[in-house]
Amino acid sequence: MKFRPASLLLTAALLSGCGQFQAPAEPSTPGPPVPGKPTSEDIVGLLEIKIEGIGEGAPAKAEARFISPTSLKLTDQSSTAVTDTGLNFTRTRVAFVDDETQGTRYVTSVFDLSNTTDRAFANLTLYAVSIPGTTLGGTAVRNIFDALGNAITSPERAQGMLPTHGMRFEGRGIQVSPTNADLQVFMPEEAAAMKTQAAALTPPLNGDVLEYGFVARNLSGGRSIAAGSAGVCSVDACKGTFTIGYKFLKESPRNVNPWAFTLYFVVADETDTRVTVSSEDDPAAAITRANALSPTSQLAVFGTNTATTVANSRIRWTCTLRTAGPAESPAKYLGFASGSTTCNGVWTTSNWNDFYWR
Repeated sequence: MKFRPASLLLTAALLSGCGQFQAPAEPSTPGPPVPGKPTSEDIVGLLEIKIEGIGEGAPAKAEARFISPTSLKLTDQSSTAVTDTGLNFTRTRVAFVDDETQGTRYVTSVFDLSNTTDRAFANLTLYAVSIPGTTLGGTAVRNIFDALGNAITSPERAQGMLPTHGMRFEGRGIQVSPTNADLQVFMPEEAAAMKTQAAALTPPLNGDVLEYGFVARNLSGGRSIAAGSAGVCSVDACKGTFTIGYKFLKESPRNVNPWAFTLYFVVADETDTRVTVSSEDDPAAAITRANALSPTSQLAVFGTNTATTVANSRIRWTCTLRTAGPAESPAKYLGFASGSTTCNGVWTTSNWNDFYWR
């Protein structure tokens, strides 16, 4: 898998009447190397998130808890709750919106958190992780059920659950919610480094770290979350939220669609402040979000996402965003296929049909 930063965010537009994308302009001088990623000491733990009630029946709800990675294959018997992490999830909200023109359902789950530890966080980040023998199809997803209580065991259905920002209705359409735009994209070597660091924990956390995740924000919209005091978080500075967003194509009848599912993430603190341009994003809005954090915040893009020019040092670009499967053989991706000539910097019209959004 090859990637490189770009001085311009790549330009893509639908060709009139043909449903294809224009080839992007070739990037110019690459930016600096990506800074080092968290060490084992920066890892908080393994987070399990359960979401249910999506679309039918009972009210939607979600819960999050830290669990102990006692073995590579997690089971209900071997996974025990970790109660001393000091990161507490106090309230959740779950909503879904349907894009009937595209046949797509967007699921947005918002979690409140409080930090009662004596440790402050700069960018509390969730890395999606696939656990062989536990999650489905090389994804971070397991235990998918439809509204009738039937288990959905198809790897393809799990792979079709793709990450995105939190979404909302705006006017006559569905748009990224700027206060819930918490999707993060990681470069291939960043995911590889996190996999190595997680495996070095005691007990080890063995799994394939994927190239996406989500990031927490404080109550002011920034990223830093202060430490608690004497094991208590009683002020806004040590509180925050994070949003988990997924989308999937709906099937008929409607009660066979995913109604409940479970996700796994490695939680760590990051030094890099980054904003991701999703496939649904308004690129100018993404740049505004990044600039609001700091004038040096990174902007992560994949495939041929569009945006205007920003400083070369701020761009993090990857051709293939792996959402399922190991690095050597991705099972699902956003952007261009691994091995596409586009990833080698060859920009020709033959690459247009390689483009894959969902």
